[in-house]
Amino acid sequence: MTKQSHRIEIAAPFGLAMTVQETRYYYMLQVTLQNRKEILFEGMAESVFLPGEYGELEILPFHAPIISTLKKGKLRIDDLFFEIKGGIAKMDEANKLLLLVE
Repeated sequence: MTKQSHRIEIAAPFGLAMTVQETRYYYMLQVTLQNRKEILFEGMAESVFLPGEYGELEILPFHAPIISTLKKGKLRIDDLFFEIKGGIAKMDEANKLLLLVE
C-alpha cells in the first residue's frame, strides 16, 4: 500500500489556488513585539488587542495602515498576554504590525 498525499485547493482572493494551511496564513498578520533589549514575540497572529491612548484597539489582518501610541495595560496577541507600560504601534500596508513597547 502506498501513501498518497492529497493537495486540497480552495478558492482564495485574486483567483489564487492555495492549500488550507496556506489560506490560514493568508488571513493572518505578521506581528513583531519588541522592547529596547529584545524581541518578545515574532510570528503570525489572527488578532491583536492593544491598549491605545484613546481606548482599546483590535488589529485584524489587512487593517488599514495606522500609527498609534499605546498606554499602560495588557496587550494581547491571540491567546498570549503581555503587560506593557506604553509604546507605539505601526500597522503597514504589507500586513505587518510592529509594536515597540516599554
